[in-house]
Amino acid sequence: MERLPGHARLDILVAEPVTATVSAWVARSGPGAQACLIEAPADLPFSLWTQDLFLAREDGVLTLPPHFDRYSDLDAARLLARGAGHPTTEAPAYFEGGNLIAAGEMLLIGADMVIQNGGDGKALADQLDPHRYPVMLGTREPVEPEVTEPTDRPAPGWSHTMQWKISPGSRQPMFHLDLFVAPAGTTPDGTPRFLVGCPRRAARLLRHPERLHALSDSFDEVAETLSATGAQVIRNPLPLIWKDQPDEQHRTWFHLPVNNVLLEDLGPRARTVWLPGFASRTWPELSVIDDENAAIWAMMGYSVMRIPGLMPLAENLGALHCMAKVVAREAG
Repeated sequence: MERLPGHARLDILVAEPVTATVSAWVARSGPGAQACLIEAPADLPFSLWTQDLFLAREDGVLTLPPHFDRYSDLDAARLLARGAGHPTTEAPAYFEGGNLIAAGEMLLIGADMVIQNGGDGKALADQLDPHRYPVMLGTREPVEPEVTEPTDRPAPGWSHTMQWKISPGSRQPMFHLDLFVAPAGTTPDGTPRFLVGCPRRAARLLRHPERLHALSDSFDEVAETLSATGAQVIRNPLPLIWKDQPDEQHRTWFHLPVNNVLLEDLGPRARTVWLPGFASRTWPELSVIDDENAAIWAMMGYSVMRIPGLMPLAENLGALHCMAKVVAREAG
């Protein structure tokens, strides 16, 4: 919280048994964002992935999907909205907030969400946001979640899992766009600009072999589609890494969600990015990835606020933006 500006306000949904604990965290955070705690019943199970459950309209109304299967997250979303003073409405189409990116006049939509809603991307976009130009991002052919059997295991007898959270028929290399695509304002001439993660670039920086199951071609295809709209696309390092469980002789592979950032863009002289950091005791070499991504954002004119220690979130397929939803912004 202390790394957020003083004009920011956080509405935090907390389960009743841990209200005192979270209150103490807020009190210790020092100057920075204001916080309002909204208490949920002790028996309401919900996740921390707030980004998925809302579309925030400019009039302050929060649009919810017609259903959501994860825990009681939809009930939690209604409770959070009510506690924060936002009216809600229900969208006619199913959506997940992490698979939608609104950027200027563009609305980026994950191809899998189009498939989930019957395959008509234009109709889906009109239902969700008819005022923006829709761009469907995905691959022409389905992505194979387990492209090949990895050969670089720690020792004979180890098993492996590809933790993509994508199902057969998926057209995305990661299940949500905001894990690997980030809007980055505009160029000096007003061209929309985006970062798209690149496993190849990360492999070179880490001196890793280029692994087939990194799905690099699929990330390239998304970048090419976005570039074809006239946007400037910058490729930044997005590694394929792993977590080992020695007791079970098991290795789990996952992509690092380096582009799951928080942004504030108040004009060329007031741009800030809150950038997740992933270097850790088990992965100290990721500091080179953290540094390279920070340098890319700085090159684009952003003040970079690093948020370290997010590897536990990445291991559970999320990061910084996944646990927050921006519902109002100051005018630029």
